[in-house]
Amino acid sequence: MSSLRRYRMSMPLVSAALVLASQLCEAGSLYSSKGIGLWRIYPSGQGAGMGGVGIAFMDNLTINLCNPAARYPAGFTRVSTDVGFDFSTTTSSSGSASAHYGQASGFAMLIPLGKRATFSATLGPVSVVRYAAAHADTLPGYQFSRQVTGEGGLNQGEFSFFLMPVRYLYLGASAHLYFGRIRETWETTFSSTDFVSSKDRFSSHLEGFGGTFGVVLRPTARWNIGAVVSPPAELKVATDIKHAFRGSDSTLEKETRLPLRWGIGVAYQWPFGLTVGGDYYRQEWKEVVPLWEGRYAYANSSYLMIGSEFVPSRRLTDPYLKKVAYRAG
Repeated sequence: MSSLRRYRMSMPLVSAALVLASQLCEAGSLYSSKGIGLWRIYPSGQGAGMGGVGIAFMDNLTINLCNPAARYPAGFTRVSTDVGFDFSTTTSSSGSASAHYGQASGFAMLIPLGKRATFSATLGPVSVVRYAAAHADTLPGYQFSRQVTGEGGLNQGEFSFFLMPVRYLYLGASAHLYFGRIRETWETTFSSTDFVSSKDRFSSHLEGFGGTFGVVLRPTARWNIGAVVSPPAELKVATDIKHAFRGSDSTLEKETRLPLRWGIGVAYQWPFGLTVGGDYYRQEWKEVVPLWEGRYAYANSSYLMIGSEFVPSRRLTDPYLKKVAYRAG
C-alpha cells in the first residue's frame, strides 16, 4: 500500500521539480529520493581538493578513507576530521533553484602498531538524502498543494588493519558497520476549510555489515599503484509509517544491498613537490533491486577522477606558508 502511494505522489511532482533534477551535488537533488540516496565518494580532505582521487595516495599526515592499504604508520598517531560546504544554483526555462548544504565529513583515527602495521577507526556518511519537491493543483472550485521532503542517509563505522609484509607492498582490510535513517514526509494542503490537510511520515532505519580490501604496490619510490574492492553487503530496512487518517500506524520490513564496488588508481610524485594521480572507480548497481517499487531501475556507476597537488615543502619545521598545499582536480 505504501509503495503504491509513493508512486502516485511522485508522478505529478516531476514536472514541477525539473529545475532540481539536474543537481547531482549533495546540496539537494531529486535523485537522492531513490533508494539509500546519493552515494558519497570522499577519500579525504586532500583527495576532495584533487577531484576525488585517493586509491593510490599515501601521505604522512592524511588518513586515506578510500583505501585501507594506504594507511601506513609514519611513526605517530593521527586524528583527523573534515567539514564540507556545498552550494549550487540551477536555472532552466521552468524556473530556478538554489541550495546549500554543510556537513561534518566524519572522524578518523590511526594508531601505529610498530613499523609495519596500523590500526584505524573511522566514522562518516556513505550516502546523502536531501530533497524537496512541491506541486500546486486544482479541483473544481478548490486549490491544493502537495509537497514531498526527505532527509537523512546511510553512515558507516569502520575498523581497519594495515600491514606491510615486504618493502613496497601494502595490504589493508576494513570491516564496516552500516547504519542510518531516512525520513520522508508527504503533505497535502488545501486552500479551503472544506478539506482537512494531511501529513504522512515515513522513517526508514537501515543497518548491515560489509568490508573493503585494498592493496598498494610501489614499483619505485615515486610510483604508487593501488586497488580496492568492496564485496556486496546486505542491508535491512525497517520503515515506520505514521498515517494522517488511518486508525493505526504500520511498519514495513524490506531488504536491499550495497553492490560490488571496486577501483584502481595510480599516483606519481616528482622531487620538486608535485604529485599527480588518477582513479577509476565503479559500482555495480544494475543488479540491485530498487528499494521501493516504481518506474525506475538502477544503472552501474563509473567515476574517472584526475588530480594534482603541489606542496613547496613537507618538512614539519618549515614556516607555515612553505607547507601550504595547492590542489586541483
